[in-house]
Amino acid sequence: MEVPRADRNNFVGNSRYPIYLQNSLIEKVLQNTGSDNGFNWIYLTQSQLDGSSIIDGKNSLPFYVFDALRLRSGQTTDVYGGTVFKFGNNARFDVDGTFNALATPTDPVYFTSIKDDSIGGDTNSDGSVTTPSRGDWNGISFNYGSDNSVIKNAEIEYGGGAGANIITGECSLEKPG
Repeated sequence: MEVPRADRNNFVGNSRYPIYLQNSLIEKVLQNTGSDNGFNWIYLTQSQLDGSSIIDGKNSLPFYVFDALRLRSGQTTDVYGGTVFKFGNNARFDVDGTFNALATPTDPVYFTSIKDDSIGGDTNSDGSVTTPSRGDWNGISFNYGSDNSVIKNAEIEYGGGAGANIITGECSLEKPG
């Protein structure tokens, strides 16, 4: 099965989403930009990270997780600093494999609400109509098989809709600095 790759594209003036991935496996998404689209984000719904995935969202469109994003067991994904994940109401990220958020204190990986305009801009294109709040999205669950995962220098905001922002079995969470 072919796995979608989107590398260094610029999307301008599209009526909806620059990239829409539904029930898709994602292998590599690198530095895609866009402006003046209906929504300036990479739309993910019921999508899975596959194989040795690499996501480098530095200077890129944010990723909008509509409902669920999953990293499958036995798979590894590396995400680099500057990448922004925005989550819809009750959306979640389920980690069953190895997830590495490899960032620096000056260039973190962001996990936040779609309503958060302070990171990645006004991606839902509603101006100041909505504002982020606690529990906007469910959180990140590190499940069995995720024991080698590392989140380093990430900013995780406005989650906890499922009762906890991060639910962890065995993974490494490292404080910036």
